[in-house]
Amino acid sequence: MGTLRLRDICCLQCHRQTLTDTRSMFPDLIYLPVRFSRLLVVLYSLTTYLDRRPYNQIIRCAADPQYASDPVIEDLTMLYRPLFWTSYWCEDWLFSSTYRGGAYVFLISSASSKTAFCLAYLIKKRVARGEVKHNVRVVGLTSTGNLEFTRGLGHYDEVLEYGTFTSGDAFQYRDREERWIYVDVASNDTLNERICAYFASPYAPRLASCISLGLTNVSPSSSGSVKWSTNAFSASTTKTNTNQFWPQYENFFMVEWLNVRKRQLPIDEIFGRQNEAWTELMRDCQGWVKMERVYGGQGVKMAYEEVAEKGVGPEKGLVWSLWDREEKEVVKARL
Repeated sequence: MGTLRLRDICCLQCHRQTLTDTRSMFPDLIYLPVRFSRLLVVLYSLTTYLDRRPYNQIIRCAADPQYASDPVIEDLTMLYRPLFWTSYWCEDWLFSSTYRGGAYVFLISSASSKTAFCLAYLIKKRVARGEVKHNVRVVGLTSTGNLEFTRGLGHYDEVLEYGTFTSGDAFQYRDREERWIYVDVASNDTLNERICAYFASPYAPRLASCISLGLTNVSPSSSGSVKWSTNAFSASTTKTNTNQFWPQYENFFMVEWLNVRKRQLPIDEIFGRQNEAWTELMRDCQGWVKMERVYGGQGVKMAYEEVAEKGVGPEKGLVWSLWDREEKEVVKARL
């Protein structure tokens, strides 16, 4: 039996009559003849210098200021919560350096992913509030199949396809002093080499910063160019580029930056900012993706097999429940 880690915990509510069927579908899971159980979690695998509680925690609904009992909001919370906070604090980190000394074009890869488009959403919100110059633009890069969805979100000033992005309006540069920030959510080595080649031209705009924010397209064959030790996350986040065309990657990890902000801001202010941002997100995001629910062990099995075979597009948010539909309607939350 493997070691149980916080990130591996799934909360499964198994009704007794479906326990046998569920066991046959998921033989690697451990089943207990009770509805709920307390488990000792071994924390040896967590490093000693990082507080990962923002990701690894169980919060009772009654004590969660961001919880809403509306089923729609519950589903959206499951879909967005960890991804949105990564985007939120990354934007806060970049803004703390005035977008790396005045950069006003953001280039974001894997633009259809929730981490990416939530970052674009937050940048545009800051522009709308007048906290940065109105000429700040956000350009997204995505695959051909995701172009329509990503453009329809309305978070990007321009959305371009990976294969032809240099022909887009944003890349028809007119000012070589224009400063860009590249946020790499995809971690695709081939794409990054092409972007590097573009900005290496002395006639291209200046790349002020490169941020590693995700690994949506990492594969076993990747070169391993992502090095997670290149950013110490000091309170001073403005960096001097050592290369005119291609600055060193900075790797964003939310927990490290949040630890810095806890020393800079009162905890009540942090909570207040988060609650305000979450309320606005829940108001704004309800039309971004189509939520689909699946009920019952057999339904979850079929849905899983379909996703494994065909994948799932960014336009869908999936919520799978081992409860049968009729039971869900009468069982109240126990947290």
